[in-house]
Amino acid sequence: SIPFYAEVQLVLGDIQFARHNYQGAIERYDRALEYGFIDRTTEFRMRIKRGTSYYNMEDYPNAEKEIDRALKQNASSVEALLLMSAIKIKMEKYGDALRVLNRANAASPDNAEIQYQLGTVYYRQDDPRHIASFERLFAIAGARKENPAKYRKVFLILAKHHFDQRNFERADAILASFDENTH
Repeated sequence: SIPFYAEVQLVLGDIQFARHNYQGAIERYDRALEYGFIDRTTEFRMRIKRGTSYYNMEDYPNAEKEIDRALKQNASSVEALLLMSAIKIKMEKYGDALRVLNRANAASPDNAEIQYQLGTVYYRQDDPRHIASFERLFAIAGARKENPAKYRKVFLILAKHHFDQRNFERADAILASFDENTH
Protein backbone atom coordinates (compact mmCIF):
# COMPACT_ATOMS: atom_id res chain seq x y z
CA SER A 1 0.00 0.00 0.00
CA ILE A 2 1.22 3.45 -0.90
CA PRO A 3 1.09 5.58 2.26
CA PHE A 4 0.03 8.78 0.44
CA TYR A 5 -2.81 7.13 -1.51
CA ALA A 6 -5.67 8.27 0.70
CA GLU A 7 -8.42 6.11 -0.81
CA VAL A 8 -6.39 2.95 -0.22
CA GLN A 9 -5.66 4.05 3.35
CA LEU A 10 -9.38 4.60 3.90
CA VAL A 11 -10.21 1.09 2.66
CA LEU A 12 -7.43 -0.41 4.77
CA GLY A 13 -8.71 1.53 7.79
CA ASP A 14 -12.19 0.11 7.24
CA ILE A 15 -10.75 -3.40 7.02
CA GLN A 16 -8.81 -2.94 10.27
CA PHE A 17 -11.90 -1.47 11.94
CA ALA A 18 -14.03 -4.45 10.83
CA ARG A 19 -11.39 -6.79 12.26
CA HIS A 20 -11.48 -4.90 15.59
CA ASN A 21 -7.84 -3.88 15.12
CA TYR A 22 -8.58 -0.40 16.37
CA GLN A 23 -5.02 0.86 16.61
CA GLY A 24 -4.38 -0.20 13.01
CA ALA A 25 -7.61 1.47 11.89
CA ILE A 26 -6.64 4.75 13.55
CA GLU A 27 -3.22 4.69 11.87
CA ARG A 28 -4.79 4.15 8.44
CA TYR A 29 -7.42 6.83 9.00
CA ASP A 30 -4.66 9.22 10.10
CA ARG A 31 -2.93 8.70 6.78
CA ALA A 32 -6.16 9.12 4.84
CA LEU A 33 -6.84 12.42 6.64
CA GLU A 34 -3.26 13.59 6.16
CA TYR A 35 -2.91 12.80 2.46
CA GLY A 36 -6.41 12.87 1.07
CA PHE A 37 -8.91 15.37 -0.19
CA ILE A 38 -11.86 13.81 1.55
CA ASP A 39 -15.45 14.99 1.31
CA ARG A 40 -17.34 15.96 4.47
CA THR A 41 -19.47 12.80 4.55
CA THR A 42 -16.43 10.53 4.36
CA GLU A 43 -14.60 12.58 6.97
CA PHE A 44 -17.64 12.36 9.26
CA ARG A 45 -17.74 8.54 8.94
CA MET A 46 -13.99 8.38 9.62
CA ARG A 47 -14.37 10.55 12.73
CA ILE A 48 -17.12 8.23 14.02
CA LYS A 49 -14.93 5.16 13.41
CA ARG A 50 -11.88 6.82 14.96
CA GLY A 51 -13.95 7.81 17.99
CA THR A 52 -15.33 4.28 18.24
CA SER A 53 -11.81 2.88 17.95
CA TYR A 54 -10.51 5.11 20.74
CA TYR A 55 -13.57 4.23 22.84
CA ASN A 56 -12.94 0.49 22.40
CA MET A 57 -9.29 1.04 23.34
CA GLU A 58 -10.53 2.86 26.49
CA ASP A 59 -8.83 6.10 25.39
CA TYR A 60 -11.81 8.24 26.31
CA PRO A 61 -10.20 11.71 25.96
CA ASN A 62 -9.22 11.02 22.33
CA ALA A 63 -12.60 9.39 21.67
CA GLU A 64 -14.27 12.53 23.00
CA LYS A 65 -12.15 14.76 20.72
CA GLU A 66 -13.01 12.71 17.62
CA ILE A 67 -16.74 12.61 18.32
CA ASP A 68 -16.71 16.33 19.11
CA ARG A 69 -15.21 16.92 15.65
CA ALA A 70 -17.88 14.70 14.11
CA LEU A 71 -20.62 16.62 15.95
CA LYS A 72 -19.25 19.89 14.58
CA GLN A 73 -19.98 18.49 11.13
CA ASN A 74 -23.39 17.01 12.02
CA ALA A 75 -24.72 18.24 15.35
CA SER A 76 -27.90 16.15 15.15
CA SER A 77 -26.32 12.77 14.38
CA VAL A 78 -27.92 10.33 16.80
CA GLU A 79 -25.06 7.88 16.30
CA ALA A 80 -22.48 10.51 17.28
CA LEU A 81 -24.60 11.76 20.18
CA LEU A 82 -25.02 8.23 21.56
CA LEU A 83 -21.31 7.57 21.31
CA MET A 84 -20.52 10.90 22.98
CA SER A 85 -22.90 10.09 25.83
CA ALA A 86 -21.29 6.65 26.27
CA ILE A 87 -17.89 8.34 26.46
CA LYS A 88 -19.17 10.83 29.03
CA ILE A 89 -20.66 7.98 31.07
CA LYS A 90 -17.34 6.09 31.05
CA MET A 91 -15.62 9.30 32.19
CA GLU A 92 -18.29 9.61 34.91
CA LYS A 93 -19.38 13.02 33.60
CA TYR A 94 -23.06 12.26 34.15
CA GLY A 95 -24.33 15.83 33.81
CA ASP A 96 -22.63 16.16 30.43
CA ALA A 97 -23.97 12.75 29.41
CA LEU A 98 -27.53 13.83 30.28
CA ARG A 99 -27.20 17.01 28.22
CA VAL A 100 -25.99 15.00 25.22
CA LEU A 101 -28.72 12.39 25.69
CA ASN A 102 -31.43 15.05 25.87
CA ARG A 103 -30.19 16.40 22.52
CA ALA A 104 -30.32 12.88 21.10
CA ASN A 105 -33.77 12.29 22.57
CA ALA A 106 -35.06 15.48 20.93
CA ALA A 107 -33.76 14.21 17.58
CA SER A 108 -35.03 10.65 17.98
CA PRO A 109 -37.52 10.16 20.85
CA ASP A 110 -38.35 6.56 19.88
CA ASN A 111 -34.77 5.33 20.01
CA ALA A 112 -34.45 2.47 22.50
CA GLU A 113 -30.74 2.99 23.08
CA ILE A 114 -31.28 6.62 24.05
CA GLN A 115 -33.90 5.60 26.59
CA TYR A 116 -31.60 2.89 27.91
CA GLN A 117 -28.70 5.30 28.38
CA LEU A 118 -30.92 8.00 29.92
CA GLY A 119 -32.35 5.52 32.41
CA THR A 120 -28.92 4.13 33.19
CA VAL A 121 -27.50 7.56 34.03
CA TYR A 122 -30.49 8.36 36.22
CA TYR A 123 -30.22 4.94 37.89
CA ARG A 124 -26.52 5.45 38.64
CA GLN A 125 -27.39 8.78 40.23
CA ASP A 126 -30.22 7.21 42.24
CA ASP A 127 -32.62 9.57 40.47
CA PRO A 128 -36.23 8.31 40.33
CA ARG A 129 -36.51 9.52 36.72
CA HIS A 130 -34.87 6.24 35.73
CA ILE A 131 -38.28 4.59 36.01
CA ALA A 132 -39.81 6.87 33.35
CA SER A 133 -36.92 6.17 30.97
CA PHE A 134 -37.10 2.44 31.61
CA GLU A 135 -40.87 2.54 31.05
CA ARG A 136 -40.27 4.32 27.73
CA LEU A 137 -37.68 1.69 26.80
CA PHE A 138 -40.14 -1.06 27.62
CA ALA A 139 -42.81 0.64 25.50
CA ILE A 140 -40.37 0.78 22.58
CA ALA A 141 -38.63 -2.59 22.88
CA GLY A 142 -40.58 -4.73 25.36
CA ALA A 143 -42.62 -6.54 22.72
CA ARG A 144 -39.57 -7.60 20.68
CA LYS A 145 -38.68 -11.27 20.81
CA GLU A 146 -34.95 -10.56 20.91
CA ASN A 147 -33.57 -7.85 23.15
CA PRO A 148 -30.02 -7.30 24.36
CA ALA A 149 -29.28 -8.70 27.81
CA LYS A 150 -28.82 -5.17 29.11
CA TYR A 151 -32.47 -4.38 28.24
CA ARG A 152 -33.68 -7.49 30.04
CA LYS A 153 -31.76 -6.38 33.13
CA VAL A 154 -33.52 -3.00 32.95
CA PHE A 155 -36.89 -4.72 32.54
CA LEU A 156 -36.19 -6.73 35.69
CA ILE A 157 -35.40 -3.52 37.59
CA LEU A 158 -38.64 -2.05 36.25
CA ALA A 159 -40.68 -5.14 37.23
CA LYS A 160 -39.15 -5.10 40.71
CA HIS A 161 -40.04 -1.43 41.08
CA HIS A 162 -43.68 -2.15 40.20
CA PHE A 163 -43.73 -5.18 42.47
CA ASP A 164 -42.35 -3.12 45.36
CA GLN A 165 -45.02 -0.48 44.65
CA ARG A 166 -47.61 -3.28 44.83
CA ASN A 167 -48.52 -2.70 41.20
CA PHE A 168 -48.59 -6.44 40.55
CA GLU A 169 -50.42 -6.28 37.21
CA ARG A 170 -47.73 -4.05 35.70
CA ALA A 171 -44.94 -6.19 37.15
CA ASP A 172 -46.60 -9.29 35.68
CA ALA A 173 -47.02 -7.62 32.28
CA ILE A 174 -43.33 -6.77 32.20
CA LEU A 175 -42.26 -10.24 33.28
CA ALA A 176 -44.59 -11.81 30.70
CA SER A 177 -42.42 -10.26 27.97
CA PHE A 178 -39.52 -12.58 28.89
CA ASP A 179 -39.03 -15.90 27.12
CA GLU A 180 -39.75 -19.05 29.06
CA ASN A 181 -36.13 -19.78 29.97
CA THR A 182 -35.65 -16.31 31.44
CA HIS A 183 -39.04 -16.40 33.10
